[in-house]
Amino acid sequence: MPADTIGDRSGTAYGRPTQTHDPEITETGPGTPCGELMRRYWHPIEMSERLGERPVKVRVLGEDLILFRDASGSPGLITPRCIHRGAPMEFGKIEKRGIRCPYHGWLFDTAGRCLEQPCEITDKPGFREKCRQPWYPVEERYGLVFAYLGPPDRMPELPRWAPFENLSPDEKIVPDAASYSVGGDDTAEIIPWNWLQDWENTMDPFHVVILHTAFSGPQFNPDMAVMPDVDWHDTPLGLQYTAHRTFPDGREMDRITHVMFPNLRSVPNIELSEGVSESMGWLVPIDDTHHRTFHITRMPRDFKGVPMVTAPILEKNGPTCPTMSAGSCRAIGKSRKARGQSLYIVKSSWVPATQAYPCFDASSVNRFMSFSMGAILSVYFSKNPLRHSISAQATSTFLDRNIVVERL
Repeated sequence: MPADTIGDRSGTAYGRPTQTHDPEITETGPGTPCGELMRRYWHPIEMSERLGERPVKVRVLGEDLILFRDASGSPGLITPRCIHRGAPMEFGKIEKRGIRCPYHGWLFDTAGRCLEQPCEITDKPGFREKCRQPWYPVEERYGLVFAYLGPPDRMPELPRWAPFENLSPDEKIVPDAASYSVGGDDTAEIIPWNWLQDWENTMDPFHVVILHTAFSGPQFNPDMAVMPDVDWHDTPLGLQYTAHRTFPDGREMDRITHVMFPNLRSVPNIELSEGVSESMGWLVPIDDTHHRTFHITRMPRDFKGVPMVTAPILEKNGPTCPTMSAGSCRAIGKSRKARGQSLYIVKSSWVPATQAYPCFDASSVNRFMSFSMGAILSVYFSKNPLRHSISAQATSTFLDRNIVVERL
């Protein structure tokens, strides 16, 4: 455009401040505010079935660690180099009582206690008992290995979740570490962007109508193309939204999605079938620019393979969580049920197109969006309720590291 034809010249990109991420809520390494918050909770770090005859390297919350299962069946998690001479424990030998260093043969149990020092002329219990490999507590549940990386005196119990307890004889829990939920597949597990970009996306119901329908063509139940009226609420465990849809035939439905602190989510299935979600997921930071997703899903006992997260699986006749910690859908006939005080209420008259935009492959839209936003998203909306909740918890934890951080 010729310069002499430009009218309003305000708003150009010249001189804009350098964009940066919000470290308070995105960085999770040791000693950071959000890192301290994360370390007050248990996190899944691997699938139980992958612990075998060799140690497994893991990275979580910016820490490199070695995960193993001793020959008696107990899991252990230790720092990656032997305290004796710094040998890499990823090459250690797994034995009945623990893991043996490949350099001088020191044997450590799952709590880091040194049991043997075979190169010493005589056993010196007083010295040996002082030689402790740094370690973290681990427990197994729902087919996943969970670790606690926080202050030992503040370690909470590993939670149980009602929708995954007391299964019927024809059901089972299937764990997975696949990246389906971010547009990947069952082979990609290391997701190259910050954990918060995915967790925050869980509380955004509107992109389903735009990205997953208008741009990609309908990917889910066609009824999800209806733009919902949405309100958000604080809950005892985190935050939920209720997306209300009124369909052309007069039906109405509330689709309720939850996130739970610090990094859990429960999303109803994409078929809009009524009942409690069959799946729950954790978005676990590897470091500040990578994360992993772990999910557990109630499945028929004869199911084989990796479940597609949020796909319809079972009849909704299982137990429900009294605190509504699982996402759900409910058909509500002609009238809406009353709700509590809303944080935000958004209504829209958008009517989406049903023809796919040609630049998008429907199977890859999530991946395209996430990659294009960068490893750590530079700008978060200042009115995002998640931002305020995470920041408040992270700051209080960081300023007083001896407090117990209550789940919201």
